[in-house]
Order: sequence, then C-alpha cells, then structure tokens
Amino acid sequence: MARIPPDERGVAATGGSQTGGIVTLILDTPSPAPATATLQVEVHFDFVCPWCLIGKRQLDAAARRFEALVPEARVAVAWRSCELLPDTPLKGLDYEDFYIRRLGSAEAVALRRLQVKEAGRAAGVAFEFDRIRRMPNTTRAHALLAQAAAQGDTALPSRLVDRVLAAFFLEGEDIGDPAVLERLGRTCGMPESALAAVHEAKHAGGANRPSYGSGGVPFFVFDRTHALSGAASVGALLEAMLETWQGRAARALKGA
Repeated sequence: MARIPPDERGVAATGGSQTGGIVTLILDTPSPAPATATLQVEVHFDFVCPWCLIGKRQLDAAARRFEALVPEARVAVAWRSCELLPDTPLKGLDYEDFYIRRLGSAEAVALRRLQVKEAGRAAGVAFEFDRIRRMPNTTRAHALLAQAAAQGDTALPSRLVDRVLAAFFLEGEDIGDPAVLERLGRTCGMPESALAAVHEAKHAGGANRPSYGSGGVPFFVFDRTHALSGAASVGALLEAMLETWQGRAARALKGA
C-alpha cells in the first residue's frame, strides 16, 4: 500500500502545496482496465481545503492537455468525499477564531494565507479569505455532491465541486448553509428533488479519509495504479496521466 510522507499532505487548515513524485500503488485487487478509452481519475478532497480548489483547476488544465496529446482517450473524474473536520458543528464556527486557534496567532494565519494566495495566483485562483466569515461543516455539501453523482450527467459533479469551492474561497459564501447549497446546486443544473439532500444530511462525525494511506487532500489516483498527493502542478498531473496511460498499454501488450 502506498503512503505519502506527512510533509507532502495538503490538509485543510495547515496544508502545504508541496507535491511528491508519482507513486505506484500496490493494490490487493487492482482495478480492471475500462473497456472504453477512458482514463479514470479519482480525487479525494474536501470543500474547506484551499489546495483542493488549486488542484481542481490544475487537474482541469492537465486533462485538456492530455486529451489533446492522446485524442483517442478521455479523462473521467470521480470525486471522493473526505471530511477533514467532521466534528465541526453543523452551524459552523467563526472562521478567524478557528484559524487563530489552529495556527497560534493572527500573524501565523496571515503568513499561511499569503502562501496559499501565491500558489493560487500561479493557478489562476484569486483567493478572498477576508470575505469568509464561517468555517463550515461540509457534511451537507458532500451529500449534495453524492446526489449530483447519481444524476447520470458525468460533467455535473465536477461542475458542482468547482462552483462550491469557488463560492467558499472566492465569494465568502457559507457552504454549510442549506439555502446556499440549494442555490449553488440549482445554478449547476441539479433537479429540485436532488436538492433535498442538503436538509436530510446528518452530522455523523468521524473522518472519511482517503483509502490509500495518505490521510490528506487533495489526493489524485489514476486508474488505481498511480497517485499524486497535494496540489500538483499541471505538468505533474499530466505526467501522471501519460505514465498511467503508457503503463496500461504496456500491460495490454504483455497480456496479448
């Protein structure tokens, strides 16, 4: 089982943008290759992790480049919910107080935000931390994502993930508020029947961590054979995609 070193994990409140090299996963039961020319990417993430927004935008760019280089292939993304702070009250916490308690001082918070903003600018993301008032519990947001994934529209989950992340980090919306989530889901094209999930979600507590041993997000898994931890660059994500694709071709030749 592959493990990512702790200093390369992108954790919600204190995570760094450092990214390790491509890791080859050793699974007890490897995932069978899809019948179609699809590269499967699973992304373990949480909505309160700023590195996840950076990683999401980088992944979008890498997928476009991969599909241009390998025109017979398509990238399919599956979003794997990982609540980093599941014990946060459903009504949320004061955002500034949360970070000062976590990092120790207002100065430490300012330095960390500067680090994230610099990484965000490189990815075309302009974080607006000063607009955020609440640190939300993300149970309801992940419940909404589960409903989006059940609608049969393969593009809907990614569209919703991007919209919710942007609403939180760029617009300061309280994404723990059911009314806000309903509105965001509606703007992404979700049916009214699916929006009820934000009211039915229960605060279970207990972290839902990535299953490959990293414990941090974002965590990218490619065809369940390769992985990257942290807000990887477009180049690193593209390299992982190409290496995964080439490895699949090599296995196919070996089995022929």
